[in-house]
Amino acid sequence: MMTASRVRWRLSSALLAPILGVTLGLAVVFAPATGAFVIALAATVLGLFALSRVLGAPDEAVVRRRTLSWTVGTFVFHVAAGLVVWNVASLTKYLGPDALSYQANATAILQHWTSGTLLPSSLAAGKNGFSYMLAGLYRIFGNHPDIGIVVNAAFGAALIPVLFDVTRRQFGTEAARAVPPLLILVPGFALWPSQLLREPGVYLLIAIAFDCAVRLSAKTSMTALLTMSGSLALLLTFRADVAFLVAAGLVTALMIGSRRAVKGFVTGGAMATLLIGLVITAGLGYGGYHLITSTTFQQVNAVHQGSAQTASGFGVSTDIASPVKSARYLPLGLTYFMLGPFPWQIHGLRQLPAVPDVLVWWFLLPSLWRGVRAAARRYGRGVVLNVLPPLVLAGLLALIFTNFGTIVRERMQVILLLVPLVSLGWSCRHERTRRSTRHGSQQAAV
Repeated sequence: MMTASRVRWRLSSALLAPILGVTLGLAVVFAPATGAFVIALAATVLGLFALSRVLGAPDEAVVRRRTLSWTVGTFVFHVAAGLVVWNVASLTKYLGPDALSYQANATAILQHWTSGTLLPSSLAAGKNGFSYMLAGLYRIFGNHPDIGIVVNAAFGAALIPVLFDVTRRQFGTEAARAVPPLLILVPGFALWPSQLLREPGVYLLIAIAFDCAVRLSAKTSMTALLTMSGSLALLLTFRADVAFLVAAGLVTALMIGSRRAVKGFVTGGAMATLLIGLVITAGLGYGGYHLITSTTFQQVNAVHQGSAQTASGFGVSTDIASPVKSARYLPLGLTYFMLGPFPWQIHGLRQLPAVPDVLVWWFLLPSLWRGVRAAARRYGRGVVLNVLPPLVLAGLLALIFTNFGTIVRERMQVILLLVPLVSLGWSCRHERTRRSTRHGSQQAAV
């Protein structure tokens, strides 16, 4: 027998559904932009609910609800911040002027699809995926940048359940509890997914590939193999150099990090074969793949020099046009890439957003060190999966970029791969603090 409260709940739900339907229908007819925004908002929230339910701790309802709350709260923050930044022109130009280029490219692609106009020359292979994604959204919902902001916000919020799953599978639920606050504490994870930029899609595709690699390290799964190859192929269209390095790092780590060498080589080989087959046969990400595989050291050196000559650049006289010269520069480049900018390298108001980012990162470095030590002690060679991919990625990015404004954004991709280790180190510190507190309380009681 139903209680009175449950009867009232069902009646209110039955009345609410048609009211919301009529309201949404009127919005679509009389305010298309608002209607499209509401539909996109509802769809992405439902997707985040589903993702949090699938990837949350299956046997711990309290932890799962906490993860969901963080995910939805982060999504709301990203949407609100994104709308503010996009609608204040000075903020857009100050924090993420690239958003204007992506919007222009997406509009041009949409016009090409609908009117047959020429595609813009700025659509370069290996980084045009985001513009095409925006154009696809605009084809469905109309040319409203707010839709792109909502989807990017969902990508940023989805990092929480995905990286929670990675950390839980590797280091346990206690370590995974630190993931949601970390993804808000680091300024870059709060700032870049709140804008119409490539970063949120890049972050999420890296996180999905990482999650699949962790699953494959424990058990061979065709679903994980296909998902990982698909995410890396898509990443080749968003940011080809990062996709190539992440793929190389993850595949190599799967091969050498497994306790059973044969299984590791079979899994890594299968992953590499699937990815190459998908790229070459289906053509997904082929432009980015071709761009990276045909790049020479001289071309990398040209990008390096161009980056160094900007306002926040450094190392103008450095030459990395050969493997030997690159190896000589790498220690200094890695130091600047992972730890910079240092206080004496901040010049002008435009570089001020880098200050909180680097300060928080320095604050987290002890937790990273504790996490690496704890993981190596508990899991042995399995820690290769957490160390090798970010090391490979940081190594090449340190060669390419010699501009602190760019480094702050590019470094987030490396930090993303280190989040499980930082979370483990964070949890180790809190566990040690709790033990000390309990020990002190017991001594006081005696």
